Amino acid sequence: MTNHKTDDKTQIIPAGSISDDRTDISPSESAPSALSSRFIGIGSEINQRFTLNALLGRGGMGDVYLATDKRKLEAQDSDSDVAIKLLGENFKQHPQAFIALQREARKTQQLAHPNIVTVYDFDRQDDTVYLTMEALHGSPLDERINTAAIDRDEAIDWIKQCARGLAYAHQKNVVHSDLKPANVFITDEGIIKLLDFGIARACNAGKNAEKNPHKTQHDSVFDAKELGALTPAYASLEMINGEEPHTSDDVYALGIIAYELLTGKHPFDHLQADKAMQASQKAEKIDAINSFQWEAIEQALAFKREDRLDDALIFLKAFDAKNPWPRRITAAVVVFAFVILATFSYWYNATEHPDRPFEELPIAQQISFNKQLQEADVALQFNDYNSAIQHLDKAFLIHPHNAKVKKSINKVLDALFIELDDTSKFDSQSRQKQINSLRQYRSLKKQARLQP
Repeated sequence: MTNHKTDDKTQIIPAGSISDDRTDISPSESAPSALSSRFIGIGSEINQRFTLNALLGRGGMGDVYLATDKRKLEAQDSDSDVAIKLLGENFKQHPQAFIALQREARKTQQLAHPNIVTVYDFDRQDDTVYLTMEALHGSPLDERINTAAIDRDEAIDWIKQCARGLAYAHQKNVVHSDLKPANVFITDEGIIKLLDFGIARACNAGKNAEKNPHKTQHDSVFDAKELGALTPAYASLEMINGEEPHTSDDVYALGIIAYELLTGKHPFDHLQADKAMQASQKAEKIDAINSFQWEAIEQALAFKREDRLDDALIFLKAFDAKNPWPRRITAAVVVFAFVILATFSYWYNATEHPDRPFEELPIAQQISFNKQLQEADVALQFNDYNSAIQHLDKAFLIHPHNAKVKKSINKVLDALFIELDDTSKFDSQSRQKQINSLRQYRSLKKQARLQP
């Protein structure tokens, strides 16, 4: 994954799922790749629709370009950029490549989640097979880990976002199979996007798939190890041994990513699972987090599947175990709320139009508003009330008194007051303290239930 500056915006998109390292190519390089019998490079046009503007990355899985969608241009779309991945020769060598990858791309298109990159289409032109997806603005996680220390609270937030995206995919019976920092992307707004769903999974059904009587016509037919689609330092023991993909494989990689976010280093010094196990490697305990968060990470890092957490939803619940809402609404959260209010204060005063129809807001504000509502809904699903309130407060600042925001706020408050009214958890003084904290949010100031 790599960065490319275009019109003062950082365009970042997936650069392929290959082994330990990736090879980044500067946009000025336009040497032909082994993608087709004809030359494909910057300036080429795919299917008379996509004009390739910049080569952003090159790897064993294929080349990734920033492209202009001519159809969007014709429709006068303000954002005509897309990411386009042209799949490589190793896929063409398999006669079932197009069919299997199309099925996996279809699965990925069903993963409509704010923490998963959006895949638009899967198609081909002659012998060139490609995927199109949203172009993102921000930077990949591996660059963040390698270049700067990450704040603990920010790291925890990113871990939760990764887990939410994975949990959603696992509920849809989709396994990533090549999760690593290079496939985790952080947008300029601080939203985590998981990349390369579908491609890695399509390569991960086992090389003897045709001999398996339990396989169906909808199952994949490739092997991740054969095509170099797994990354040894993040691959589970079962993946290295060529076993069938399982959600716990993603949990192992998630545990490593969580460890790197919180410590800046790989728990097993980048040894692959089988070698780390043979060397009796054990991850050093992280003291900067609570015991429940550490236990979740430790169980995710178990070498054997039977000792590991089964899927990302279980990890997320374990990571938040014994850490209920009352501990989240603390003095630190109140300070953070004031920071948010201060940051948005000028924008709010300049743009607040209570009676202005939502459809009349600028498109960028409408998109941001909907994203905040989506994030709030996801947070509420996992009883993360603090995050839900923060996202709803941001949505409120964009479009005050919006009916959807009011409905969602009431839903959160209903859940919160179940907690607050539990006398075994709150006495009258602590209950009032939590209510006072909630009133610091602009969206909650006039809530009748929070008034003295």
